[in-house]
Amino acid sequence: MAAVGDNPNDLDMIAAAGLGVAVGDGHPDVRAAAGTVVRSCADGAVADVVDLAFQANGWATSGR
Repeated sequence: MAAVGDNPNDLDMIAAAGLGVAVGDGHPDVRAAAGTVVRSCADGAVADVVDLAFQANGWATSGR
């Protein structure tokens, strides 16, 4: 399971996920707690998370 968050209310969700990700423009506490930090929301964070999830499962990625 992958979870992406940007605010302190997302900390439990990120900790529980197999792939906990924070967005680059997220709250500093969330970025510190996440295993991975991706680009900001406006710069493609969701696409980054999808690519990471695909890589974690050994699936082909878009080649980005």
